[in-house]
Amino acid sequence: MIDMDEATKHQLYFKIDNRKRNFPPFAIEFMDSLDEELSLSTQLEYAKDLTLFFEYLIRKKWTDRLAIFQLAIEDMKEITEDDIRDFMEYLNEYEKEFLTVGGNRTVQTFSNKERGKERKRVCLDKFFQYLLEHHGLRKNPIEHIHIEVEKYKLKPFLTESQLDQLCSYASFTPYNRFWGERNRLILRLLAYTGIRISELVNLNLSNVLLDEKMLVITRKNGEEDYVPIPSSIQPTMERYIKQRLEIKKVKKEHKDALFLSQRYRRMDPKSIRKMIKKAATEAGIPFPVTPHTFRLTYGIKTYMETRDLEVTSLLLGNQSKDTARNILTQAIQRTSSE
Repeated sequence: MIDMDEATKHQLYFKIDNRKRNFPPFAIEFMDSLDEELSLSTQLEYAKDLTLFFEYLIRKKWTDRLAIFQLAIEDMKEITEDDIRDFMEYLNEYEKEFLTVGGNRTVQTFSNKERGKERKRVCLDKFFQYLLEHHGLRKNPIEHIHIEVEKYKLKPFLTESQLDQLCSYASFTPYNRFWGERNRLILRLLAYTGIRISELVNLNLSNVLLDEKMLVITRKNGEEDYVPIPSSIQPTMERYIKQRLEIKKVKKEHKDALFLSQRYRRMDPKSIRKMIKKAATEAGIPFPVTPHTFRLTYGIKTYMETRDLEVTSLLLGNQSKDTARNILTQAIQRTSSE
């Protein structure tokens, strides 16, 4: 079993507490009641959803309030089913203003489809049920609201034998063995780390820490993350790095790029997709294979090994996005049928 490290737990606790500081007392009580029931990452999602709901209330219903901590339990007792439906409508598209690190104000637009709305509905249902039981609410205003959510369609993922076939065909480059070694490493990295193609193409030689057996990945949000180099591909990585360092005719601006194209430039996502498609066709894989197929494969296999949604989501480097939920949902559907 893979355990969540203390640093990750501390980070999640900090983010949750940071949200709770702005909450009215009854909302803090509700969040505290979730400690033993929900995982930390789910608690953080609930804190985010409540923040959005409270901000909506002071923006649309109680405009005289300056901050969400000024909301009172009496306000919650006045909320009707129509208020909740209006909130769900609001979630279709709304704007939020942020203050950047440089001190500039910026406005960002957000939207939710049925799946995002359903997650928020579940949070609010639990919240109002708590108020019903502990703070004298007479009725749960969300009780009769239901959102139809289309079930995830199961997508195919690669078996070990299919991955071996892919690597075999991708590594067959009669003119230069180096390009074959490159292709094999790319496929193994995608399958055994779950990193995105954008994260892979941006890898530099300096991001490969061979002694520590780690990769330094820049995630979509710009944050750095450390991803272990699986023991099964360490020899391939070491062999590739040795050959890569021997190449001298790399374009100056691509000197540190880990993966090079045959024009000695940093590989782009299009080239990798083309390589994957060609190898999948030649290997006779009976379904379309894309970079996301490897991410799905990693997510499902990790969950099957750990049976831990929180750990799997964290290892995917994506705690709350729909992509991670899709992967985990498919993993659960598969494992529940075993």
